[in-house]
Amino acid sequence: MIALQLKRGSSPLRVSLPLPATPAAVDEAYSRLDSISTAAATKIAAVTGDIPNLSNYLAGKEIDGDDMLSKLNALGERIESMTVSGRQMFAGALDSESINGLDDVLRIAGSLGTYTMIDGVSNDRELGIFLVDNGYKSFPEQVIPYLDFSAIGAEYYAEHGGAYTSAGYVLRKESCNLPQRRDDAIFRLDLHSGENRTFRMELPADEAELERAKRQLQVEDFVQCELMRSDYIPYLSELVPNDCISVEETNELARRIQEMRQTDGELMKYLSVLSVEQPDTFHAALELAAKLDDYERVPANAEEYGREVLRRIGADDELLDTIDGYMDFAGLGEASMEEDNVRRTEFGLIRRCSEPFAEEKQLVGRLTYANGEVMEYTDKDKFLADLKEELEFRATTGMEYEILTDDSALRKAVDDAIYDLYGEENPSDEEDYEQQPSMQMGGMM
Repeated sequence: MIALQLKRGSSPLRVSLPLPATPAAVDEAYSRLDSISTAAATKIAAVTGDIPNLSNYLAGKEIDGDDMLSKLNALGERIESMTVSGRQMFAGALDSESINGLDDVLRIAGSLGTYTMIDGVSNDRELGIFLVDNGYKSFPEQVIPYLDFSAIGAEYYAEHGGAYTSAGYVLRKESCNLPQRRDDAIFRLDLHSGENRTFRMELPADEAELERAKRQLQVEDFVQCELMRSDYIPYLSELVPNDCISVEETNELARRIQEMRQTDGELMKYLSVLSVEQPDTFHAALELAAKLDDYERVPANAEEYGREVLRRIGADDELLDTIDGYMDFAGLGEASMEEDNVRRTEFGLIRRCSEPFAEEKQLVGRLTYANGEVMEYTDKDKFLADLKEELEFRATTGMEYEILTDDSALRKAVDDAIYDLYGEENPSDEEDYEQQPSMQMGGMM
């Protein structure tokens, strides 16, 4: 979103008008401006919001008249619909062109597809490194460490124009013959090896690309590098741990995921498996990708799953058609889903073929704290031990507890601990707790 800071005359007062603006919002802004002056023209003092350099091109412009407001609203709508990278591209495109007014700004906002951005390149030196690394400028390998990368970048910039931004180098595609950002990349890793040597790897990569990265980073092995940032395709960042990862394993997983994309439903299967298995290391996530044949996506329809179960034991379509009307396929499907321990995920139903998934552990307790921290437990002994340890500090931590099971022994043990804290004995026995509700909550006493 952007907002116009409007003024009239020489008054220092400003009226904010967020864009896109409704007619009512425009009327309200003009009413406030009229209280400042009714004689002076309305001008843009500044523009605030998602495009930090937009003020450079619109400040001082008069906006009185329906045509100007209509165009500004159109600009606001376009900016509102842009992605974060689109807004970064727009800011760079503005700085790369000669802007003579609002019409030029609108034209550029509507033609961002004609621009490209080289991520992470924000000065001549970084551009020079990018050019050499990607083969645009070819030099003998032995002289590369001694090159003046700033001069190489400055020469390209002078010939092709564009603009540096904090996010990258923006220029017109028609004037750019640089390697473009790969749309098929599964992972992007920003590596650093000292003395400001950085390299962005887009994976999967072939052996030649891996060796070129090592040369750029001046290392013999990627273990000598520091991972500064990692970007995953959607959902993977939430399901695959990103600590203690190696370039080699990341490249292998990227290669496998690229293969999954060639088969309908295979990537969704992998995402379902990750959701259920919840690997705690990147290596474990890679192992699951290698064992994907041990999993099967399951039809959401119980009747269809019942048919699949019969097909597994040899029934063909002719037999299924014969018994149709005499067989409760849906009932068989529901019972089989339970027996197979089929799991439901946001990516669909999934089962493990070699052996059913382990039963999901049910929560037995929860501890919450005043700072917002929440601890959930599936182990009764662990929950009770932590609760006892935290009870004496509850006045400062704001700890509260919830018992999420109808286990009468656990509920009595919790009350025993609280009574014991005050030097008293719990007057109830276990039978009394069998009559109580299954959820019990408590906090500071």
